[in-house]
Amino acid sequence: MAHIGPDAVATVGLTESLLTLIYTPAMGLSIGVTAVVARRIRRKERRGAAEAAVQESRLGLIVAVVIGVVARAGRPLLAVMGASPAVQTMGVTYARVMLAERRDRHALS
Repeated sequence: MAHIGPDAVATVGLTESLLTLIYTPAMGLSIGVTAVVARRIRRKERRGAAEAAVQESRLGLIVAVVIGVVARAGRPLLAVMGASPAVQTMGVTYARVMLAERRDRHALS
């Protein structure tokens, strides 16, 4: 039977909290866009639906920039959350995997 050390457990717990901060605005925006566009399509307002989609795409870019800033501040945020240096290092790696970062960049460090 395998045993997971306390640093690994702390890494998952703290990093999942950090990832929730990243995922929440994206999910909220997605739900909002779907509701607004669907409502306008249901009212047969195709032009209004298209305008809403374009405006919310622009807003999506702004949210993406904010998410990128949060992601780049991963190590300091984990430190503020009380993570030890070992947990910070593992947390940055874990967050990269969870965010599917494919290139070897230092986005979270």
